[in-house]
Amino acid sequence: VTFSKVGYVPKTVSVNLQTAAVVALNVALRPVRFFSFGGNVAASVGGAKLENIQIVLKNDDYELTARTNANGDFSTSVPEGTYKIYVGEWGFLSKFIDNQSITSNGASLQIKLDKGFQDDFWGNFGWTVSGDAATGQWQRAVPLQASQDGTVVSPAADSPTDNDAQCYVTQNGDCEAGSSDVDGGATILTSRRMTLRNFREPQLTFNYWFFDGYGSGTPNDTLKLILSNGLLDTVIFAERTSASVWRSSSVLKLKNILPLTDSMTVAFRVADANPGHVVEAAIDNFKLIDAAPNATVDIAEDWKIQAFPNPFNATVTIDFQLDRNAINPQLTIFNALGQLLFSKKLAGTEGSISVGEGLPTGVYFVRIVVEGKVSRVVRVVKN
Repeated sequence: VTFSKVGYVPKTVSVNLQTAAVVALNVALRPVRFFSFGGNVAASVGGAKLENIQIVLKNDDYELTARTNANGDFSTSVPEGTYKIYVGEWGFLSKFIDNQSITSNGASLQIKLDKGFQDDFWGNFGWTVSGDAATGQWQRAVPLQASQDGTVVSPAADSPTDNDAQCYVTQNGDCEAGSSDVDGGATILTSRRMTLRNFREPQLTFNYWFFDGYGSGTPNDTLKLILSNGLLDTVIFAERTSASVWRSSSVLKLKNILPLTDSMTVAFRVADANPGHVVEAAIDNFKLIDAAPNATVDIAEDWKIQAFPNPFNATVTIDFQLDRNAINPQLTIFNALGQLLFSKKLAGTEGSISVGEGLPTGVYFVRIVVEGKVSRVVRVVKN
């Protein structure tokens, strides 16, 4: 017979049972002991100490949280036991440690984190929910399965390829299909801002669930992923095919979609269009990495670059003043889709150049590039 209670060490004893007899057992449970546990978190490149990193320790009985201070240190009091440990924050790739035994004082972890954006949704990394859907709004939860006529419409668990049980799902319901699905509008899940200006090859992957069925007529709904750079946005992923299974996105290469800025966001949008259907979605294993992290480029904030007139009708004049040691500077113009439309070698590191003739009306992004360094982006508009 095993006796257990949260806060105490379980105890198993043997007993001889007899027919038609009550056996009384008196068992004393020992309270669990608490031990000090801590460590330090730093950047894997450069070794900078990382502040405000989340640390979560979980087992069947406890979930404890801590955050690093300005020196990258964290410390907490932990009940003895074996834990799963999650370490991360928006802007870094998470670390997962399984079966960490804590049975004495002074246990310590030294964690190194790589730059990137990763969320398995074990912690709150600041996603926001908006939209006008009456039901089916996004929520972070351990998903509950819903079915209809033997068909599974929402997942019974999160993605099988991550290390935690939570994901973002369109309103966990009472397990009756159609009672808590997306209805009456759209629900939008938006990430925190991502600083991607210095990323050379940003690549995005995620797992998703999308079901669209029953209702009236042919299912006509879509799960969309929308990329924004703070000025422009565009759909970079659209799933219209319904399936009762977790799926993986292809590798989405962001480099040539929009000009990269330090105000990038992504938003997952799902809506139930007329005529209505049963619409369910879920998102997990979000990960954005720089596939070329060592090929860094410096942003030359001290370079002077300005455009006038802006907006312009025929041509726009670009005034520039660069470092004198800038070698072979090139002026480049991209459209809103990130496509290179114009490139010209500049005669020197200071002067003016008129460009834009022949370009159709629209929004454009001008930048000067040399090896290993680029200017800030100037946005121009042609009327």
